[in-house]
Amino acid sequence: MRVSIVPILIEIAVSEGISQQLLFDGCGIDYQFEMQPTLTSGQIDIICANALRLTNDRFLGIKVGMKLDMLSLGILGYALMSSAKVIDSLKLLLKYSKMLLASAQISMTNHAQVVVLEAKAPQLPSSLEQFYIDTLFSASLNNLHILTGHYQTNSRIDLPYDQPSDCTLHEQIFGTDIHFNASRYAISLDEQTLQMPLSSSHSAAEAIFRRECDRLMLSDTNLGIVSERVKQILFSARLDFPTCA
Repeated sequence: MRVSIVPILIEIAVSEGISQQLLFDGCGIDYQFEMQPTLTSGQIDIICANALRLTNDRFLGIKVGMKLDMLSLGILGYALMSSAKVIDSLKLLLKYSKMLLASAQISMTNHAQVVVLEAKAPQLPSSLEQFYIDTLFSASLNNLHILTGHYQTNSRIDLPYDQPSDCTLHEQIFGTDIHFNASRYAISLDEQTLQMPLSSSHSAAEAIFRRECDRLMLSDTNLGIVSERVKQILFSARLDFPTCA
């Protein structure tokens, strides 16, 4: 997810009249380079920190998450989209969480037919931790709405920061059951939401994508990139890539 964030940050920065060169300041790479999956976590942290400072936007992560679709997550995005139900997609997200946010700790617990997805990255500066987790939560719920076709879901959001004077942005993506100044970052989803089918589900394709995720997790290289090898496997099995449509 981190690499996928950078093109969106460039788009937002340019739209606000911010120089792309300033966005890449201090990360030791040419700001005009073609996006590659070889960016280090440290370089991406610098770019994201620059974006937060230059935009002066506490809630930049929510806006980035709203623009982050499953397809931009590469092989993991396809695996998540191919899942049968919301709960199956969440289990995959947990299993391959390091492909999304290597520095974040993501956990999932069950409480009386409610699943709680909790995230934290205490080793990061608080502003960067908030940015990454706001992005993760925003992208997760936005894609859940798209892939289930349900834009009103029973979800509770816990956020450990002050309530903004205007909650329009938060309510647009998170709904109204938002608890600010909480003790944690967490999304709670009820059983009805968890059992919603995904419009892009495909069990045969999911098995292929999961095997590739397992291979990439072991090799720790080119995480998320859809290789030619995977494309050939899908084509030979006469399977199509899932879409968000």
